[in-house]
Amino acid sequence: MPKIKLKACSIRQRPNGLFEVRFIHEGQRISVYEREKIACIKKANKKIKEMQTLPAIEKTVYFDSWLQTWLETYKKPNVSEGQFKALEVCLRLHLMPNIQRKEISKVTELECQNILNKINGIRTKKDAFSILKNAFDKAVAMNYVAKSPMQFLKRPKYKKQKGTPLSKKEQAQFLIDVQHVTEKQAFLFLLYSGLRRGELLSLKWSDVKENTLHVPGTKTETSNRVIPLFDKLKAILNEMPKNNEFIFNHVKETLTKKFKKLCPEHKLHDLRHTFATNCLEMGISMKVVQQWLGHADFGTTANIYSTVLEKYNKEQAEVYNKKMQ
Repeated sequence: MPKIKLKACSIRQRPNGLFEVRFIHEGQRISVYEREKIACIKKANKKIKEMQTLPAIEKTVYFDSWLQTWLETYKKPNVSEGQFKALEVCLRLHLMPNIQRKEISKVTELECQNILNKINGIRTKKDAFSILKNAFDKAVAMNYVAKSPMQFLKRPKYKKQKGTPLSKKEQAQFLIDVQHVTEKQAFLFLLYSGLRRGELLSLKWSDVKENTLHVPGTKTETSNRVIPLFDKLKAILNEMPKNNEFIFNHVKETLTKKFKKLCPEHKLHDLRHTFATNCLEMGISMKVVQQWLGHADFGTTANIYSTVLEKYNKEQAEVYNKKMQ
């Protein structure tokens, strides 16, 4: 079907049968889709009205305000709640204090490097680098700057450290100590599910089914998954009050600090490693553990838990030798 010109818009029918209306607002190309042509036009008109009522981006685009605009307009609708919070915290605590109010077109490569140099911690610096690079790439696309000052800066290298699961003795002591803290259910849920901290805090009661649990992934597409609702998890949920949309209402940083007091030698993420290690030592297939953990590929699981796998292989070799004798 040929394109039909509308006011500041164009409409076409896609090969899959959907109608698409496209228009440009503030340099941004926007598309809306519907199965019916009239419904698509109405939806586009509504979208145009909404965008016309939004405050216009200032004619002189400033570096600090553009970062906020980029975060709210281009990232928030396209990432999970947990990812957005992490971006917002990095921007607010680590970037904004080091940024002067300056026209974005006048920001230099040296200034960007100095901003990054003032940030402590390789992982935080890497996150800040990604924010600056993505925000400037979008600014180039919007014609606010001719080229990105981040173009030739090197991305900080962060070597991910392997976690250390709790030993059997540490687990036994942890189960005693955890009884006296208000975050008891949260910590036990992490231990018996292998969830990441962000995944735990994103859990809603609507994610709980009779025998399964939908985990709203906060890291990759694969991390959005369904796992069995183990008996231990059911017991924990039965203790929890249903007075909120979210199951666990804790502050991320507080949860991490409280765990550190319980287990000074470990990180909160080590509960996830402990769950995986326990599963593998029970003889559960690594492929199954990979799916429960939400790892994108088998190699990630095998690499992280290679020590456990090596121990398991030795034990199985001994079983084989005994049976063959």
